[in-house]
Amino acid sequence: MNVNKHHEESPQAEIQHLALAVDSHGWEDFPSHLAGVEAAEVLACWTAMWHPALLEIAARIPQWHRVDELPEDPRGWVVLVPDFAKSQIAKSEVIRFSDRGGMLVPGQLDRLKVVANILEKVNATDTFDKRIVADFFSLGYCYLQVQLMTRQLRYSSSLDEVEFQTLVLQAVQDSSQADGTIYASTIQKCFDLLLEERIRFFPTPANLINLVYLTPETLGDRLQQQLKQTVPFSIHSDGKTLSSVLADDALADQLREQIQSQKLCVVGGEFQELQNVLLSTWSCLRQFQLGQQKMVELTGESTRIFARRRFGLRVGLPGLLDQFGMQSAIHCTLDEGVFPQSSANQIRWEGADGTTVNALISPPHLVSDPAAFLNLGVHVGEIIDINQDAHQLFVQWPGRGCDYWQDLMHSSRYGPILGEFVTLTTFFDAFVDPGFTQSYVSDDYREPYLSQMVSGGARDPLSRFSNYWHEQIGLLAASGSMAMRVAQKEPAQPDQLLARLDEIDGHMAGDKDSQEISPSPSTNTETLSSAADAYRIVNPFSFRRRFFVPQGNLDNQHSAVLFTDESGTVLEVPGMGLAQITASQQTALDGQPVAPDLAEGFFLRNEFFEVEMDEATGGVGAIKQHGKRGNLLGQKIVARQIKATRSRTGRQEAVAARMVADECRVTCNSKVRGQITTRGALVIGKKKVATFIQKATIVRGIPLLNLEIELQDVIPPQGDPWQNYIACRFAWKDESSRFFTWQNESRQQLTRSRMVAPLALEIDQHEFRTALLPDGRPWFQRIGMRSIDGLLVVPGETSRQFRFGVGVDLPYPYQAAISNMAADDLEAAGEPIQESLAWLFHLNQKNVMALYWLPAQDGSSLRVLLKETEGRRVDLSLRCFRQVSRAITKRLDGEEIRELTPQNDVIQLKVAAHELIEITLVW
Repeated sequence: MNVNKHHEESPQAEIQHLALAVDSHGWEDFPSHLAGVEAAEVLACWTAMWHPALLEIAARIPQWHRVDELPEDPRGWVVLVPDFAKSQIAKSEVIRFSDRGGMLVPGQLDRLKVVANILEKVNATDTFDKRIVADFFSLGYCYLQVQLMTRQLRYSSSLDEVEFQTLVLQAVQDSSQADGTIYASTIQKCFDLLLEERIRFFPTPANLINLVYLTPETLGDRLQQQLKQTVPFSIHSDGKTLSSVLADDALADQLREQIQSQKLCVVGGEFQELQNVLLSTWSCLRQFQLGQQKMVELTGESTRIFARRRFGLRVGLPGLLDQFGMQSAIHCTLDEGVFPQSSANQIRWEGADGTTVNALISPPHLVSDPAAFLNLGVHVGEIIDINQDAHQLFVQWPGRGCDYWQDLMHSSRYGPILGEFVTLTTFFDAFVDPGFTQSYVSDDYREPYLSQMVSGGARDPLSRFSNYWHEQIGLLAASGSMAMRVAQKEPAQPDQLLARLDEIDGHMAGDKDSQEISPSPSTNTETLSSAADAYRIVNPFSFRRRFFVPQGNLDNQHSAVLFTDESGTVLEVPGMGLAQITASQQTALDGQPVAPDLAEGFFLRNEFFEVEMDEATGGVGAIKQHGKRGNLLGQKIVARQIKATRSRTGRQEAVAARMVADECRVTCNSKVRGQITTRGALVIGKKKVATFIQKATIVRGIPLLNLEIELQDVIPPQGDPWQNYIACRFAWKDESSRFFTWQNESRQQLTRSRMVAPLALEIDQHEFRTALLPDGRPWFQRIGMRSIDGLLVVPGETSRQFRFGVGVDLPYPYQAAISNMAADDLEAAGEPIQESLAWLFHLNQKNVMALYWLPAQDGSSLRVLLKETEGRRVDLSLRCFRQVSRAITKRLDGEEIRELTPQNDVIQLKVAAHELIEITLVW
């Protein structure tokens, strides 16, 4: 015998019944909905009763019993009572049950301790092999799940309980025999009966997918333990972690061996999981390029399945995945944030550009969460009822899990009782096209980055993105300048651009202590600090720019000079163009109609609008268009705090500081530029939160108001960054206004209260449009229906100087934001050019923008990445300064799509809405 019984020594040695006390009338209402500790206790108590030592003593399989109706004759009963159910048993009932020979055993989270407690009370010991014990724990778990699946969803059962009990007890006896083949046959029959029961009601098997998240910190013993797992599984790893794997030859070889044997697959795709929703497309695709390179080094081929642990899903992702040949994706993350879900198991996910990928969309279960395993059978059955097939994704760190996860994996040795474990590759290879696509909008995805950074103690959670975008725009300008030099047959160094991009992205990878991004080298060969006889201005962007430079009194007869006087010059230069302009000794407006000054009292005026400053607050009282009634927009600085006390409604109340001006005066007034500076304080009650200096500036010829804000003596906000902050608040009159942002260079509509717009947020008031340009600080929060806060200072933010632009009826706000953030230094003119104004590349559609230009090292070819930014399909013509011999469109993974036919210096192609196209030009 495997258990020593001493009936003489204890009156409680005889066990006739093993039962779990639950608040239930039957299997149909068994509490499978429990979560957390309660779910863990129920599972621990239930599976503990299936220990072979207890089954041998009781000579029958366990059962449940109502907690509020204990057996009238308790002799021979062992009832396990979870801690949360104790209160439902009266003290008198506990005394009665014990006095009459029953045994109430308190539940615990550790089932082995529960078993030890019972065996100690009956003076018995456990001599069963651990493998045998694991078999019966797994059997008990599967029995529970099959019963719940059939009873709660079908209200019926066909399981022959008598035969099943006979086989279970026979397996207990057979386990003591030396010949293990008899036991193996008997225990297999037990599992087979459960499989037959499940198939009778749910003939479709479920796919169980185990996704293991790998990080550099989990590459040691925990990973080795994971690799010993016998069931197929999938590994998620970014390229940075794969670099650590590749540094360990033995580990890399071990992974390659298991990949070749199809025991596991590796998914992921990116080098680092950055805050991609807030970054440029160039940064995003660079992460894919580097990540796929590491995957090729490990496996010999790039991954075809995209997965991400950190939040990063968005509407434009399918198009980017398609560019890298990734036809499948996991449409869920483990991070905080919101992403859409579906009743379907799998979908054809359609992106903003119409590209589709296969996607697994059901939310994952954590293997450390007991609630996922208490309700697993019912959950799988419900999915089968809805979709006629089922799968369940489980996610874990290497070597982590719970007892019931081990039970589920152990059961797979005896058949797919609850499902069959498969890798993600196997799952997507068998993907069944549902016959329709599923698309989502930007509002369906809500990133958690700001709250995460603040709660994690990150430094400068706002200005880090401003620094990033300034550097990114500088890098785009550098790539454009390099392309223009290559077009003139000058040498190129594209590796420097990519190295700089990697450096910028590397700084964005750290949340906690991101260092200041060092400034990039100037794209100009010689930046002037003093006046010169002639200047050269280069526009390295693919769109026409109209902008202001501080150099004044330039040649007003030059076609690039719109307005000039001693305060500065307004220039207009074509996309990918350059101009050479001489200084002028004449009065700037000689030969031109006399123009009025732009500043007067509390007003700033140019030909597009009028700005009225609020003398009391120091903010912008009104922006009005000439010839139209109504105020477009008002602005002020606010400090928002949550009061410590609560209101009568029980909700915390928010209070905003008053903006009080001490001074409002004109600080620049000319016919080209006007500026009004205000000074004052932000006050809550009698408490001064901060002092401010705000400069409002306009220039002639540009429909843009620039605000420069400096805060001093700031009392830093604390707590929730969405409740406690300093912001630039804008207000308007139309409650039905719509909002648009440019997410990864694609225009998207937003309706939610918290919005992400690093470069531009457009407010469409139907009759007119205004665009807020936050200088790279990405977060806005709506306050009511007619105002919005652009966040400037949150907990952890040390920057105190800010810029905000307000554009009126800008045709392309995104391009205007880039132009407004770009450096506008003139360079000293070198060799004179044949034409004083020229362009080297030209796009005929303004809604298509070049995201980078990358020449070959020898200058023989040039790659340009084009993006449609406004959501409109167009016929595009790309015209080049030099005649092109070949033009090839390629995917970003290098695979050639098609060859275009150049017509002398023009390449024509059709561009879909939000489409991303890379063209290689060969001279």
